Amino acid sequence: SAPTVLFTSIDGNNTNLPVNPTITLTLSETVSLDSVNSISVRLTTISDPNTIVPISIGTSADRKSISVKPVANLVKETAYLLTLTTGVTDVAGNPLAAPYQLGFTTDGTPPSLTGSSVPNNSNSLGLKPTITFSFDEALAGSSVNATSVILSSVDDPNNPIPIKLTLSNDRKSIAVNPLAN
Repeated sequence: SAPTVLFTSIDGNNTNLPVNPTITLTLSETVSLDSVNSISVRLTTISDPNTIVPISIGTSADRKSISVKPVANLVKETAYLLTLTTGVTDVAGNPLAAPYQLGFTTDGTPPSLTGSSVPNNSNSLGLKPTITFSFDEALAGSSVNATSVILSSVDDPNNPIPIKLTLSNDRKSIAVNPLAN
């Protein structure tokens, strides 16, 4: 029988997807590895369906799931369409019953700071405090670095203090640890 898409890791018409999503589609049957490629699995923008967005495509060990991840970050506040064509087949050679399309839109709002473990203008932190910042959405790991997070003294704001940064597993908080007194 023809394979079908049973479920996806995102809701269709999601309007708040990060710009670097991994989307997983679970199928009813084991897919043929030869049929899962850049011709049978495509990502385009809704505004220009003829322009293919470069993606990396993978399958699960049991070959019942296909994962799709853009090679580069997607454009913010843009509508996309992920398509599995009837070129995707099961191991018996049966094609998808019909093309499957999944639409979504990337998030356009930047993360907002929702809290800190240290009150603003605090002057009693100790020598090497751990300072935690919380955000309303997951941060891109590549954006948390010594250029985007800077710790300095009020008395010497142009001389950054060396720090260690730790991004939480859910990527919604950053722990900042000074490396010097």
